[in-house]
Amino acid sequence: MPLQLLDKELKALTTAMTVMLTPFSFADGEQWRGAMCGALNPLLGASGSTLELVVPDEPIIGGCPDLARTLEALLPPPDWMLKGFEKRRQLGLNVAGLADMYDVPVVKRSPFYNDVVIPNRLLEPLTLIADFDRAPMPAVLGFVFEDENAAQKRLERNKQMLSLVVPAFIAGITSYVRMARLRAGFGSLVDSLDVGATIVGLDGNVLDENKAMKVLVDVDPERTRIRAMVKQISLGIATIVARGKSPDWAKQSRAVEIRTVLAKYRISATFVPDGFLNAQGTVVAFTERLAATSFDSQALASRFGLTNREIQTVQLVTRGYSTRQIATAMGISFNTVRRHTEHVLLKLNVHSRSAIAARLTGAN
Repeated sequence: MPLQLLDKELKALTTAMTVMLTPFSFADGEQWRGAMCGALNPLLGASGSTLELVVPDEPIIGGCPDLARTLEALLPPPDWMLKGFEKRRQLGLNVAGLADMYDVPVVKRSPFYNDVVIPNRLLEPLTLIADFDRAPMPAVLGFVFEDENAAQKRLERNKQMLSLVVPAFIAGITSYVRMARLRAGFGSLVDSLDVGATIVGLDGNVLDENKAMKVLVDVDPERTRIRAMVKQISLGIATIVARGKSPDWAKQSRAVEIRTVLAKYRISATFVPDGFLNAQGTVVAFTERLAATSFDSQALASRFGLTNREIQTVQLVTRGYSTRQIATAMGISFNTVRRHTEHVLLKLNVHSRSAIAARLTGAN
């Protein structure tokens, strides 16, 4: 019998397909799954639903939170469920009821059915399923019903309605799975880099740093200033994006150098489009520590008239050592270090420890 839809049913189906096709308009995968379930539950008369999907860094089961927690008892999938998935795949079904996939008497004798399904009234399951390459399980949008008799009466009509959204379901899940895999690969790549990487949201909040960034700046006493510069550069890129214009990325992503007492760094940033790392897009900033300048002792002595002890003090100062650390390293008193430092400042004609390295490299 041809399916005839009421206006409200057509509207609900249109909303559901829109949600399925726009996963990256939601803040995260959990919100997307919840919106998909919420759009279809009233249409089918379901008491709840979940979307089981295997993607990196996300729970397998999402959708209605309480139902998702209850269905965690199905992980890992029991044999009767795996056999049902295989039967459904062989039959080429994207929409299937309980009897289409499973040996119903076997399922109803299972501990899961008696301990979970019956007490919680998770009856007459109806599923929308899609297969994907390299996925250990298909994507399963499953619905359950409190009233078994009513669900059986609506079963064929509900199947017909779900059949209408199959193309949108497959398209939305396909794009989401592919992006999730790319995101995971990108995350692994960033973590493997020797260069520091910082992921910054368009609102300026730092979302993550890779291991190299933490190692790079945590040894620098001016780590706060380095991170502040990374954030400032990233916000500059975010502002360009917010203007909605096509920027000259080669110009706007030009590297900026920052010098601390300890080292010199090069920072660059670029925009990562919506949906790749999160729904709103992000900025990824790369921080590279440049090769340290080696200060020749003879050159320091001849050019600035530094003594051997003053040269040792300079070399430790430019490596970020504190006065107390220099005293320990050189085996001299705290006051002697201060005196050497004062002589160095006078001979180099600078007024702070932070200006010593810049003076020696000719920056000032």
